[in-house]
Amino acid sequence: MHPAAEKKTVLVVDDEPNVRSFVRTVLLHQGYEVLEAEDGVAAYELLRRLSGEIQLLVTDVQMPRMDGITLGQKLKTEYPNIEVLYISGFVSQPHTQISGRRFLPKPFRSGALIRCVQDLCA
Repeated sequence: MHPAAEKKTVLVVDDEPNVRSFVRTVLLHQGYEVLEAEDGVAAYELLRRLSGEIQLLVTDVQMPRMDGITLGQKLKTEYPNIEVLYISGFVSQPHTQISGRRFLPKPFRSGALIRCVQDLCA
């Protein structure tokens, strides 16, 4: 990343700590600022307290308390410029709910994640 380039902020939301850790590590190595939350409710509360902007939400589709689809819809309403990347290990059901939106099936490799994030943050 060019030193003068503006650092992009990504919010990673997944109820699996290992997934959050993997995504965080990959994105930090690419020069992104990364915030994390364990579910949609925690992510929404975190964003309400932040003063800065989030460019990208990377969210699991199925989580307790608030699923990723609901979170993505709420955030797009309040932050129209935010991009959303949905991730899930349950491929069949999410495709019907998120057709036309960016989706990355789990498990995924770091290269696939980087390409998706770079496309959405361009």
